[in-house]
Amino acid sequence: MRAALAWPLVALLVLGFAPPARAQAGAPDLTATISAAEVQVGEPFTIELRAMTETGDSPHSPLLRAPPELAVSGPHISSQTRMQFGMGRSVVETGISARWQLVGNEEGSFTIPAPTVMVGPTTYQAGGPLHVRVIAASGAPFHVGAGSPLGPGSPFGGMGGSFPFPFPFPAGPGSLFDDDDDLLGPGTPEAHELALAAPRAAGVFLRSVADKRAAIVGEQVTLSHYLYYRVEFQMTDRREPALADFLRVPLLGNPGTDPPRNTIVGGQRYLVRLLDRVAVFPLRAGVLHTGALEAWFTSQRLGARALRTSDDLVIETREPPLADRPPGYRLGDVGRFRLTASVEPRATQAGGAVAVLVRIEGTGNVPNALKVPERTGVEWLDPERRSEVETRRGRVGGWRFFGYVVRLHQSGRINLGTVSLPFYDPDASAYGVAAAPLGFVAVQPPPPGPDAGAPAAGADAGAAGSDPFATIGEPRFALGRFEPVPDPELGQRALWALVVAGPLAALVGSIGQRAARGLRRRRSERAADPRALARRAVREALRAQDGPITATAVERAVHLAIEAATGLKSRAVLLGDLEAELGRRGLRAELALRARELLDRCASLRFEPLAAAPDAPAGRKPAAALAAAAGRLVAELAHERPQSEEPE
Repeated sequence: MRAALAWPLVALLVLGFAPPARAQAGAPDLTATISAAEVQVGEPFTIELRAMTETGDSPHSPLLRAPPELAVSGPHISSQTRMQFGMGRSVVETGISARWQLVGNEEGSFTIPAPTVMVGPTTYQAGGPLHVRVIAASGAPFHVGAGSPLGPGSPFGGMGGSFPFPFPFPAGPGSLFDDDDDLLGPGTPEAHELALAAPRAAGVFLRSVADKRAAIVGEQVTLSHYLYYRVEFQMTDRREPALADFLRVPLLGNPGTDPPRNTIVGGQRYLVRLLDRVAVFPLRAGVLHTGALEAWFTSQRLGARALRTSDDLVIETREPPLADRPPGYRLGDVGRFRLTASVEPRATQAGGAVAVLVRIEGTGNVPNALKVPERTGVEWLDPERRSEVETRRGRVGGWRFFGYVVRLHQSGRINLGTVSLPFYDPDASAYGVAAAPLGFVAVQPPPPGPDAGAPAAGADAGAAGSDPFATIGEPRFALGRFEPVPDPELGQRALWALVVAGPLAALVGSIGQRAARGLRRRRSERAADPRALARRAVREALRAQDGPITATAVERAVHLAIEAATGLKSRAVLLGDLEAELGRRGLRAELALRARELLDRCASLRFEPLAAAPDAPAGRKPAAALAAAAGRLVAELAHERPQSEEPE
């Protein structure tokens, strides 16, 4: 009986604590907090934004705009997950937490606009503005305790570059750990591989470790920076190694947040924390120095601003061997890569263009340029690039995309050649060549012009001009009297015709000139009409032979149709704000949504012409489907009459 009564009670409790429904479906749950309402000049404080959503789109791109009198660092972004369970319904929310550190440089009261975050293409603001008052500095040091947002677990502890705020590691009531139990705490793991025979400095010191001391130009070397300590301290400043002869790529998403471990240094227990880990790629051969990591510490034991430096590591770098080096190898192309390529379309006319898409993928420092094959009558324009760098198990890799426009000036069956990338694989100690053959393109001759087959203008003049005296009269062999040619008599009719012809010609010319101006004006107005231009762009899209040209014509048609229907020049509006702006202009929501989706598909088709569209599986069908959809939208917008011509 008690169990039967207990279940309804539990249900009521669960329903009572169930979160209220959101007013707007898909809108994120946003909260923004500030750590202090009043700070001193130079004292750091934080602003934290939490964004949670039930939709599949995770919040991204947090942004904080602060007054110029406040210096801003960050944001540090971490993932968040929240789960709630109720009567037959479970809620799983995912999101992010973004934290900024701010420092006031001047006295005064400041209003900070609430931070924003994006979910999909839509931007949301976290409530109202935040307020902080900056007062004069009292001269006392700023103490950041364990409960502060900049305490031991602070995400700002490992930020690269300068280190303008304290990085505390509190150890207890005294400035020196009394015994190993105070030092370690419960469950501190041990790191035998980080043990040292003697400390580099008393109380706290830095150490840098490289996974290799000899490398090939362009080969990855991993640097790890560690902090050893036995005393309570604050890190007040930090300077990164110079790495003048290296390309630097970070390997840690949140440097400085790894939990500390313990090890033996000179017979004593030390805590050791990984400050940062980076991948560096040597840019030249020789004996290269990484430079030292420098940091300043303050504590009762060490004094004020005690300087500690890590090792200045030396990396002996050499070029890969000359033996078996493939032609075209460029120094620094080290790793393991593969190439894929596509050409669209495979047929065009002389003077036309095709799109060549090449993708490099692999591990190592992915090259940022390719050598394209040279052919007579083939012109390669500068490529459009996209790339993504990622780390997998401590190795840097990723992909880089090159989009070329290739113009073909000669007719025939043209072989575009092969795009190749020679590289050196340090793991296999051998060279390799990644290649992607481009194949043939059928180039038709241009259509004959209206004057094809007619003799060239000026041919007769050239023939006559071959003899400069051909038009001179016959020579005279004897002197004689000059007899001028008599002037023709001018009759009365001819005289009056000449008198009347001038004014009449002026009148006719004026009327003709006025009519020509009106005709040109009407023709110019028709040519500049956005509706006519939109229809012309749709016809160009339907006639296009490749994806990028179709995408460009469709994008132009959609923007012109929107301008004709609403008066809005939509190219100046961000794509994420377009739908809302058209709604304010009185355009129906269904047409505004279709316009934004068409522009999204144009971007996808321009950079990925072979990708499948929503309503076509493969080949050229995505371009044709996109052009047809644009024609329907342009026709509907031509008859649309928005309720409001001006935004509110």
